[in-house]
Amino acid sequence: MNFGDLDAFVAVARSRNFRRVAFAQRATVSSLSQMPCDPEERFGVRLMNRTTRRVGLADAGEFLLAWARVIWSGRVWI
Repeated sequence: MNFGDLDAFVAVARSRNFRRVAFAQRATVSSLSQMPCDPEERFGVRLMNRTTRRVGLADAGEFLLAWARVIWSGRVWI
């Protein structure tokens, strides 16, 4: 996961909305919603619980969000 993906993950984790983040980042919803799939497949853990109506964080996603806050504590989105 690169820092751009991590930034997008944090934005989606905070807003719980792919569409809102995609609009703000001028990206497509499709490309943004595929972002968590690569690390999920690589590490074998689920980061987000996604349905057609809701986005929630799995336990590993909560851990990654907390880790990102510690690592990037100087960033604006923290």
